[in-house]
Amino acid sequence: MVVNKNQLSNLGVSDSDASKYMADLNVLLEQHHINTPLRIAHFLAQVLHESTRMSRVEENLNYSASGLLKVFKKYFTADQAQQCARQPVKIANRVYANRLGNGDANSGEGFCYRGRGLIQLTGKSNYQQFSDWVSDDVVGHPDLVADRYAVHSAVYFWTSRNLSSLADADDVEAVTQRINGGLNGLEDRRHFLERAKDEFQGFPAPDTSEATPQQSLSELLRTNQTLHLNQDLINYFYRKSNNTFEGATHLASQHNIDLHALTLHRKAPITVPTTAEHPTHVVPASTPGTVPDGPRSEAVRKLIAMAKAEVGTREEGGNNRGARIEEYQQATWLTPGPWPWCAAFTAWLLQEWLEDATIRDFLILRSQEAAMQWRCQDASAFGWEKWANKRNLPLLPETELARAGDFVVFDFSHIGLVIADQQSGANFIETIEGNTNGRGERDSTSGDGVWRKRRARELTKSYIRLML
Repeated sequence: MVVNKNQLSNLGVSDSDASKYMADLNVLLEQHHINTPLRIAHFLAQVLHESTRMSRVEENLNYSASGLLKVFKKYFTADQAQQCARQPVKIANRVYANRLGNGDANSGEGFCYRGRGLIQLTGKSNYQQFSDWVSDDVVGHPDLVADRYAVHSAVYFWTSRNLSSLADADDVEAVTQRINGGLNGLEDRRHFLERAKDEFQGFPAPDTSEATPQQSLSELLRTNQTLHLNQDLINYFYRKSNNTFEGATHLASQHNIDLHALTLHRKAPITVPTTAEHPTHVVPASTPGTVPDGPRSEAVRKLIAMAKAEVGTREEGGNNRGARIEEYQQATWLTPGPWPWCAAFTAWLLQEWLEDATIRDFLILRSQEAAMQWRCQDASAFGWEKWANKRNLPLLPETELARAGDFVVFDFSHIGLVIADQQSGANFIETIEGNTNGRGERDSTSGDGVWRKRRARELTKSYIRLML
């Protein structure tokens, strides 16, 4: 037994809630190796905070106006907060619209896929991934996350984001950042962590070793018949780690696979090592602001060079007009005309970039025709996120560090190309964008051309990563 009723009670969990969740906790924590003193303590600290000592498994969105401005100030003006106060449906549909796989505010998906479970699983894309993990339709029946899978969803969230490695390092801030996206409630989480550490002090550490890398990779290939090329394996690791680079890298390392090495031989068939004597090679991070050597770097350089060549292009003959602007717009589904063209610019970049046979080869697109069918032709910034999901491309949250070659979607329905790796701790990203201006305005309504920009990180919504 990993956790007993007395231990949960000592941590402030009621007898009824302890009885409700204890069986699932013991089975799933053991099964997924969350069974050392530090891992248990960190897991419970986060769960106890997120679920108010396991008493709430559905997000409480009944905020006052002042509460909205404190917690969700990014999404509400003072007037909007007054209009939405104490209306959970409106609040959820506004806060979670057009992100986390949800549709716009009118779709109702923000409220439908609000936080549920012991770690508040949130967003349609997370529900879909959890649905695959648990083999049940929680997308069609989202209340199941709270009613049947409160513990399962928390364990899924924990394992998919490789939080045990951060717990092993006893890094409560990093664990909190990955769960919360910030450090909200950090002191409360610390408080629970210290209590949990005291409770599980001296707890025997079980054997957490897993199958040998060769056996686990072989089993993976046996149970996933669609995995043939290294690119298939790259896509698999990303999907299983919530499209995070760090998670995919860690998951690959559990199979003794160097994810970076896979990217250098994307079209090669997957091979299983014959010995376990070769440790995973750790590739040092590139110098911030540069692109490392290799096939990916050459592809990125070509994309950025194309974008730089367009800097200085300006509208002519009126707002959203001009011969070059029409060329950008022709890369989308829409007929060229006086409409905002930031996504048309990125669509044009992608179209022109894929004209290069070496790029198509790098992305395993077997012909120009296949590349043209694969590329994004959406004329809206948020439509690019839907395209990325459809193509199983990594769609990374704003908390990830941007990399050169990423397409960045901003929260004000705007898109651009990242042209330099973002330094750790930096609060800005460097981009080239269309339908913008050389000043500091947030939106593109006054955009007049293609400009090189330095954007505040807080404006970003997601990153689409075509290349590892």
